[in-house]
Amino acid sequence: MVMSVIVIVIVIACTVVMIMVSRLGAGRLRIMRTACM
Repeated sequence: MVMSVIVIVIVIACTVVMIMVSRLGAGRLRIMRTACM
């Protein structure tokens, strides 16, 4: 249960970061996407 919650939190955080970065520039979006993966 705890592990699944942690995974969900990481996915949500990654999504929020990608949305914010996409507003800054597409170049940084690729870097963050690679870091998230």
